[in-house]
Amino acid sequence: IVCAVGVGGLMLALGRPYSWYASPVLGRFLFGAPALLGFLGVLGATAPARVSPLADHRSLFAAALLLHWLLLILFVLRDLGSAYIPMMWVGPPLLARILSDRLFPARGGPLPPTHPWSAGVCALFFLSQAPAFLHVAQLVHEVLYFFVPVFGRAGNRPIPDLIVPALIGICGSVLFMLPLTVAPLLPRKDRLLRAVGLFAVAAVVAATLVAPHDGEHPKRIFAQHVRRQWGVAGGGGGAGDAAVAREESGMWVNCLDAVGHEQVMAFHGDYAASFPTPVAPDAIYGDLPWFLPFRQAVTNSRFYPTDVPAGIVDLVIEVSERGVVDGIRHVDVHVEGAHLMAMYVRDAASSPLVGWSFTDELPNSDGDAHFVFYANGKGTAWDFSLRVREGSQKLDVAIATHELIETAEMKRLRDDLPDWVDLPGFVSNWKSFSV
Repeated sequence: IVCAVGVGGLMLALGRPYSWYASPVLGRFLFGAPALLGFLGVLGATAPARVSPLADHRSLFAAALLLHWLLLILFVLRDLGSAYIPMMWVGPPLLARILSDRLFPARGGPLPPTHPWSAGVCALFFLSQAPAFLHVAQLVHEVLYFFVPVFGRAGNRPIPDLIVPALIGICGSVLFMLPLTVAPLLPRKDRLLRAVGLFAVAAVVAATLVAPHDGEHPKRIFAQHVRRQWGVAGGGGGAGDAAVAREESGMWVNCLDAVGHEQVMAFHGDYAASFPTPVAPDAIYGDLPWFLPFRQAVTNSRFYPTDVPAGIVDLVIEVSERGVVDGIRHVDVHVEGAHLMAMYVRDAASSPLVGWSFTDELPNSDGDAHFVFYANGKGTAWDFSLRVREGSQKLDVAIATHELIETAEMKRLRDDLPDWVDLPGFVSNWKSFSV
């Protein structure tokens, strides 16, 4: 596992990350070969100079049977047991144990590894482990088939180029744990080590020549053409639209992988001149139109100013107060916007929010803000109420619309980027107010 993670760090140092993502098959060899080399090195360092293959064979079978039985018990306790587990995992080793006593009867004294019986013992051992090996191999394939694409676009925390090698190293160690226990019995162990070492070096060289992304494994960048308006609720406690105090528009670009924006920024002039998205200390969930509550996971975003997005839907927010009951203000909010909207309500230790019309009790938040997502296929109106503790402190709220449309600026950005970049995007209208 350490060897596999070390190769992952080497690829990062060479400036060739994500080679395992663009070529998943190469990634398995890139990190699997070093893991296998380390496994063989540990076995070679701990193996005795002269062993009896027959005695070693019996002890290995005893350990294998014990391991299989423990796994079987665990499966049964977890309600995962089935008939093929004892039949395919435990049956062949038991049969091989019986055959080994008849085909290779024990004789006194230790035997050198080059004894002709070693080949027969090893062949019988491999055949007996084949069902379990194939079963584990299928599980390893499913694990990597699921997690490698996920980590390819999972974000920059933790670093996927260290997590994926560790995952492949663990899977490889589990897969080859039993077959490689007979490696000390092989007459040419040094040749095997050299061959695996050369294969690992060849995989590293091949990975440096592979592009980190391609059409089937693209680099994903999410672009939102946004309009942001900051303001306070008008009407002086009565009814009114949220008045606008400040406004700006721009392209908000999020990159979810650890490589970041540097790979593609130079292809687009405005993108190259972009700056890290500023977040004010008093921002409401970053003062940005998040479609999903992923703010804590996405830390690499950039912003550059543009004109107001053409065709953006108007966002009308009307706030009215019904009165004060037992020190609690009941505030009604009517929103006219889009079919998809999100609301962000500041949450802090001193937050005056005590309830709302969505649920009976306020749910837990991430300590920054409450996130509420709204979808309605029939209309664009959204009505809800907030219960706010009476006092001098105001409750900060923001609402954003989300529309799956492409503006001219977004199309220009998409056309300038290379073919191996996937750029899903949409338009958002964001407005904040206080009640």
